[in-house]
Amino acid sequence: MSERPRFGEKREDRLRLFGWHADFTGCFYYRTKWPMEQMSKLGHDVRMGTVSRAADNHYLHILQRSTTIEAARKLYAIHERGVPWMYDIDDAIWALTPDNPGAEHFWKPEVQNVIRWIISSAPMVTCSTEPLAEMIREKYRRPAGLNDATVIVIPNSLPERLTRVLPGEREHVVFWRGSPTHKVDVEVVRPALRAAEKAGARIVLAGADYRQELGLKNAEVLGWVSNTEDYIDKVRDLKPTIQLIPLMPNEFNRAKSQVGLLEARAVGAVPLVADFEPYRPWVDHGVDGFLLPRNEWKWKAQLEELLASPYEDLRPIVDAGVKKNIANSTDSIAEGLEAVYGVMAAEHSAAAERLPTSMLPT
Repeated sequence: MSERPRFGEKREDRLRLFGWHADFTGCFYYRTKWPMEQMSKLGHDVRMGTVSRAADNHYLHILQRSTTIEAARKLYAIHERGVPWMYDIDDAIWALTPDNPGAEHFWKPEVQNVIRWIISSAPMVTCSTEPLAEMIREKYRRPAGLNDATVIVIPNSLPERLTRVLPGEREHVVFWRGSPTHKVDVEVVRPALRAAEKAGARIVLAGADYRQELGLKNAEVLGWVSNTEDYIDKVRDLKPTIQLIPLMPNEFNRAKSQVGLLEARAVGAVPLVADFEPYRPWVDHGVDGFLLPRNEWKWKAQLEELLASPYEDLRPIVDAGVKKNIANSTDSIAEGLEAVYGVMAAEHSAAAERLPTSMLPT
């Protein structure tokens, strides 16, 4: 490329990108909104939406996690017209556990058929972790005679503007974001949170109200916040000092990303995380966080040890985590994203025979 333009400056070699997202959940921010913001800053022509329209036909379509038959049919139609496209996915939605609110929907045979068709038809698939990429490569091989899609890992990351943690003293606040799918983790954090409450720390829960199951008398519950940026701001206002991030080992969770860790670091909390696949590569134990086995007494002991120290003594751990967030921010990986999208836009093969109608779900 020629000399790089200033952020936001339009350029002659700009890409035309359409971030086609399924909804406005957290995946929208991590996989569409923030990456597309960076592409716009680099001077590319960017659009986003939940519906692909005729005006978008000159744009590389980056379909994020949509699993509808309407999306599949639209993809088939634009592929035949030579419109480049790729698929992005952030979870192993074919491996949801029964307690997950999305399981009933994603387990439907017709939805599984759409997932299979889109992934096995995509010229390129991007995802958030290497374990997820391995699952995709193994599970969605194409029929004989067709080349398997290229699967590329683009880790989840925060924009640098959301990674900064302001200095200042804090009284101890212990935070746990336990969604309805984390009921199995109550037994892991219960002794730790009870001990923290007894020691006088402020306890704040989010996602689901587990106060009764945890046996907590004075814990607070943060109300539902659907916008991920607003959620980070709301938690940051609580000034948490320690965040608990347990995770049950299973196939679905093994493929998950380190989002909880990113957000804990962004709000200035010392992260106590499960010593499991999503977090293990991202934590240097004792330096920028703590990796803990699935043993409730280990969690209790580690939390009690941290609560015995003032926040300013824990700040080096927080600062080390912030540095990692910045080093792996969406801003830092922008040129890598640009290269991936550029290859897809330039080398897309629109051979309709690669997507036989017989493969299209009905």
